[in-house]
Amino acid sequence: LNDSGVAAKVVDWKQASGEVAQLTTITQGALFIFVLFIFFVAAIIIMNTLSMAAIERVSELGMMRAIGARKFFVGSMFFAETALLAAFFGGLGMLVGIAAIWGIDALNISTTGNDLAGLLAGGDTLHPIVTVAGLVLGLIQLAIATTLAMVYPMRVATKITPLEAISRD
Repeated sequence: LNDSGVAAKVVDWKQASGEVAQLTTITQGALFIFVLFIFFVAAIIIMNTLSMAAIERVSELGMMRAIGARKFFVGSMFFAETALLAAFFGGLGMLVGIAAIWGIDALNISTTGNDLAGLLAGGDTLHPIVTVAGLVLGLIQLAIATTLAMVYPMRVATKITPLEAISRD
């Protein structure tokens, strides 16, 4: 460019976009905080459900311990059950999400009347996409949320003693 006499300057997209880049960064931060809030709520719901499942099965788990099942076996049984439920329903949720994204893409939603929507969509129409990286990140997030949510209920399940099982019946 210098040889042809064109005055050009190379900058990154944030410098070139100015206020638009700041708005995009703020929007991404707000969406990230919103997703963290959703994960927190989901983890509490999963933890509550699993804790109730452990408490409702005190007699069953206590009898298993009475006939020789070790705490590790009870914990691994609880872990396997939770992992299967998370994999099935998490996978189902991802499939529904992919179908929704494809459906939204097929609608060719116009963003011409809303400047913010046009900015977020990156054009005149909304065309969301599904990427392999997005799917992998979703699976990692599912695994983290499920693992964090099952720690307490697993402790509840492994602390059940045969005496508790007998006293409940």
